[in-house]
Amino acid sequence: MDKISNLTRFILILATNLSAFYAMLCLFLGKRRSGKIAGIYLFFKAVIVHVIMNQIYGEYVGKDSVFTYIYVFTVGIAAILNFIVFCYVFDGGILKIILVSTICEILAGLPGGSLAALVNIIEGNHNIWEIGGRLKIKDGLIPVAMFGICTLFYFLFGEKLKRIRKYQLKHKKVWAVIAVIWIGFSIITMIPDYNDTLILCVFVCAVGSIVWVMLLVMIGMRIGQSYRRQLRQEHSYLVKQSELMSLYHEAIIQQIWEIEKMHQIMNAQMEEIQQIKAEMT
Repeated sequence: MDKISNLTRFILILATNLSAFYAMLCLFLGKRRSGKIAGIYLFFKAVIVHVIMNQIYGEYVGKDSVFTYIYVFTVGIAAILNFIVFCYVFDGGILKIILVSTICEILAGLPGGSLAALVNIIEGNHNIWEIGGRLKIKDGLIPVAMFGICTLFYFLFGEKLKRIRKYQLKHKKVWAVIAVIWIGFSIITMIPDYNDTLILCVFVCAVGSIVWVMLLVMIGMRIGQSYRRQLRQEHSYLVKQSELMSLYHEAIIQQIWEIEKMHQIMNAQMEEIQQIKAEMT
């Protein structure tokens, strides 16, 4: 019974993080095919990899060599399928999708883990980073709070972050090297022999998170510069249009003044003609 309760709490947290991750993917990347394909894939991946392979039979990883190889093979295939499915569903090159999906995992994982830790503190659990444990009513705060955070995040930054869809990556070779390094670190942490070394896992996750946060800041700065450049161009265009309108207005006033002057001259000439005609009669 306890195992079922622990598994239920894990599924609740996993579903919350995956939902946030999928929502961010849809925000950052434009879809060229139905998003249901990615949603269905993420569901089956979560069930097979995270629930069955990790939680239910995870105790055999590192102990049974056959199951260990099956586990590493399955996780590796799932990692490859991630990018295949995302490239099929979302718009953008494979490098951009790799970068954005990794950033989305961090953005979804940080608040998800923090909310789980906060609920553990509220429940009096001394192991604040525990994802399992018995399911309690207070655990319902995790998806509710995550929904609130995502909604606030969308209203504050949604329209600006949608510009990432049209953003073209520069220095692609540098980004590719960083992406390969990060994926390599991720593969290392899947190997049970290294997974047992807590210091290495923490180091890899910490360094990787710092690198990706820095990259996210750089992308944000680049988007901000592009946005300001666009504003300057629009402002310059409006100024030129205003100057043209001013010149046009001055030209119209000049034409009106010339027409009135010509009208006065014609009236004076007509009066002279009338006087000459009166003298002749």
